[in-house]
Amino acid sequence: MDFTKVEDEMLWEAVPIAGEYLTSLGVDVAALNQEQWITLMRGIVQRLHEVRPSYAQRIEDDLNDPLDDLF
Repeated sequence: MDFTKVEDEMLWEAVPIAGEYLTSLGVDVAALNQEQWITLMRGIVQRLHEVRPSYAQRIEDDLNDPLDDLF
């Protein structure tokens, strides 16, 4: 999957939340440069793209469930 510059910018917007989580796990996020962050985020999005078809029916079922079932 090729990412565009705009998609990379979108991924960069998500880096702070990923950084907060990794920091909570004790990871030294300051050691990562921008290229490493983008590579990490691309990997996550790529994997979601790959596995989503196998979850499509479950996602659709969840979206069609009445809200009453959530509580």
